[in-house]
Amino acid sequence: MTPNSPAQQASLEPGDILTSINEKLVKDARDTQNYIGLLPVSKAIEFEVFRNSKRLKLKTKVASRIEHEISPLAVNARLEGVTAEDLEKENHAVGDWQV
Repeated sequence: MTPNSPAQQASLEPGDILTSINEKLVKDARDTQNYIGLLPVSKAIEFEVFRNSKRLKLKTKVASRIEHEISPLAVNARLEGVTAEDLEKENHAVGDWQV
C-alpha cells in the first residue's frame, strides 16, 4: 500500500475483497479501475469490502495526480496505492452471491 494514498486513507488492507464502490457492484478488477478512474478529483468514495468474514464500509476521496507521487506502473493516477485482481471462480461465496 502506498503511504498516504487514498487507499491507505480509506483503511483498505491487503486481502480485502472489494464488493462495491458508491453502492455500485464491482464485478472484476476492470470495473474497479474504470469506475474510480472516471470519478472527479475530491469526489467521495465509499468502498464496501469483505474482510475477515465481515462487511465493512470505508470512505476516502479521489486524489489528483499532483497530490501523490505516481509510480510508472500506475494505470491511472487516481488509482495509486490500489492493486486489483480478478478472483478465481473457485473462491467461496460472500453473502448472497459468488465471488
